[in-house]
Amino acid sequence: MAKRVVVDENAGRNTALWHEFQRVLGCQPWDYVFLSVAHPGIPDVEILDKLLQPGTVLLTGDCVLHERAIQQGIRSYTLDQQGQLTRQRQARVTVSKPLAQSVHADLQDDYRHKADHEITGRLKSGLTEKQLKRYRTARRRIRSHFGSARAISQVAVTVGSKTTRRGFLCGFVFQVAGNSGQKGLRATEGYSLTTVGDANAACPVIHALRDLYLLQLEQVRTEVFVIPPESLELSRRLLDSEAREPTEALAGSLNRLLQAVSCLTLHPCVKGPFFESMQRKLEQVDRTGSNEVTRVDFAQLAGRLLAEEAECGKTNRTHS
Repeated sequence: MAKRVVVDENAGRNTALWHEFQRVLGCQPWDYVFLSVAHPGIPDVEILDKLLQPGTVLLTGDCVLHERAIQQGIRSYTLDQQGQLTRQRQARVTVSKPLAQSVHADLQDDYRHKADHEITGRLKSGLTEKQLKRYRTARRRIRSHFGSARAISQVAVTVGSKTTRRGFLCGFVFQVAGNSGQKGLRATEGYSLTTVGDANAACPVIHALRDLYLLQLEQVRTEVFVIPPESLELSRRLLDSEAREPTEALAGSLNRLLQAVSCLTLHPCVKGPFFESMQRKLEQVDRTGSNEVTRVDFAQLAGRLLAEEAECGKTNRTHS
């Protein structure tokens, strides 16, 4: 009977690892399971929990997964630093952090995030490949911490702002919680100077919600703690079901972002450790001119969102 080989998504037919495995061991009667086809997007915890049984072989380019599989008593192959096939532990890899628990009762056919929200596509259109790669990396890190996207249960966002000599400084911090037994994660933070001449109350919240969509967290229950009173007041007014559609572009784009989050609540942030931490950080990046600060053209961002929405509405009317 052929041995079953689970081929990780990073070890497919076009990789050096695959070719080396075929060169050394390919003559044996293997029964291959390609995860990119059978279970695309599957997290490590699901591979270890549901696919790697005694007698199964793993082929992976992920040294951490390789190490975890060996710890579990599984025969695993990867490439060493010389590019040679090995089933030995890698000296440069240490795995001390316990893996998150699986939150899926059964093996899924597809673990990938469902199609991006239409707003996410619009937000992506203005980003460089380097920026997109950074968001992909951040998404993988967050999901890996909790085991899978489904294990993420809550996002808490602190939003702050500060008027400086260089412009209007906006900042946010994401704290993410899950239900897979892992501690909460300070997932990301961001700071930007607006290119708009005057400070606008919509900018700090737009800045934070943009990352909520780009990190594909818009379907997760989200609590937004807003320090600037005028930003909180504007956001609450926009979320009011009886509020009129705003005519000002930045308020209109903020309204679009707020309304499309699955479950969002707004809270004032006037004291406490998160308030103090945000205030200190804004002071620091303003004082030091930190390279953490990016330039964001909020007017252009709003124009892109609203122009595309208007065009979409025009198309719908044409076909109605």
